Amino acid sequence: MGGFVEFLRKNFLPLGLVTAATVAMAYPPPGREVQSHVVDIYGTDYKLVSSSLIFLIFLSSGFTLKTDDILKAAKNYKAVAYGFVAILFITPNLGFALMNLPFRPKAFASGLSVFCSVPTTLSSGVALVTAGGGNAALALLLTVGSNLLGILTVPFAVKLILDSEDFNLDALSLLLKLLITILTPLCFGKALRHSNKKLAQFAKEQKQKFSMANSLCLILIVWQTLSKAQPQVIDQKAGDLLLLIAGGIGIHLVFLMVNFFFISLLRMETEEYRAVLLCSSQKTLPIAVTVINFLPEPYEVYHGLLVVPCVVSHLVQILIDSVIVSHWAGGGLGSRGKETRKASWESKRKRTNSRLNLVELVETVNSLKEQKVDPMQNSFGERVGVKAPLPQGHPLRDQFASENQAGGSSEGTKPVEIQIELVDILREQEEGGEG
Repeated sequence: MGGFVEFLRKNFLPLGLVTAATVAMAYPPPGREVQSHVVDIYGTDYKLVSSSLIFLIFLSSGFTLKTDDILKAAKNYKAVAYGFVAILFITPNLGFALMNLPFRPKAFASGLSVFCSVPTTLSSGVALVTAGGGNAALALLLTVGSNLLGILTVPFAVKLILDSEDFNLDALSLLLKLLITILTPLCFGKALRHSNKKLAQFAKEQKQKFSMANSLCLILIVWQTLSKAQPQVIDQKAGDLLLLIAGGIGIHLVFLMVNFFFISLLRMETEEYRAVLLCSSQKTLPIAVTVINFLPEPYEVYHGLLVVPCVVSHLVQILIDSVIVSHWAGGGLGSRGKETRKASWESKRKRTNSRLNLVELVETVNSLKEQKVDPMQNSFGERVGVKAPLPQGHPLRDQFASENQAGGSSEGTKPVEIQIELVDILREQEEGGEG
């Protein structure tokens, strides 16, 4: 039972999205009713429930956002610079090509294009990078930075991609809406976290629950949006839906290949490479859904159809990247198997060094014999208490000089007792390393 609960917890969002889509297609009236409530704020219409859920998602994200390690990650300027360029400028360009592909209905192509335009994922990217042994601090920096900068770039990217003779998007109006529904709650949540140490500790302890609450809010947004579009979705042919799934897979594979190519040229360290590859190849569903909900006519009547490709692409990228992370963790190229081999090499090197130290000790004993020092005189039990000078320039002389002075011995002398104990210790290390 415990294993099943753990499975549900780890896969709460993808399972919830599939459930939301199923319920919306089977019985849409409740979702339609929820979606129908609209409020007017300074001349701008906001869908009451979905806008409130979006506000809560980013309020919670700001409240649980821990940015202590971001400054350290910023020192990886090469990885940071490429990550931002790839997320905000390179990958959105695929949207132009998608608009020319024969998706039916055309809204599927538009939805995929919007998905390409948004920043990287808010939480799953960091989680996957961490699980794959990547640089989690760098992943967090790319996530936070790209989502903040994305508020400024997404409206104009979407406008460039979707603009046509019968559609002219007001990018500034969309920018204002994103500032209100995303940046404002994010900053407020972050300020709330730092306003009180107890609140910060609470956010840290309950981060997993807040993350699941965020996922639930997103699931509810998808549910009501798909409920409204249920007649349009069920009218689609199976072949068109399969083509959409293939499109989602193709998009993510293209992102991975393009980013892999450029990252290889930049010669990043393994941890940075993993973080940049995953974060630069993923796209965030909450911001994509938020942008779609703010699109005016003629797209307004197709919001549900626009959301479908975003949900499909989100599920596809999680599935593909989970396989990649499992490969990294299981012994593939650049994986922990490589780290294991490195640890084995380090162990052999230490054993070699131990043998070298043993040789030095044998040389010391021979030196004592040459000086006609009886190593068995003044023995106490099984230990020898003889003091004898080490040869000038011997590798152990400097090592023990401070101990000799602390023990009252003259500089350059050391009890044979210590030499014998070191032999015992090194021998135990060697036996333990080979076992």
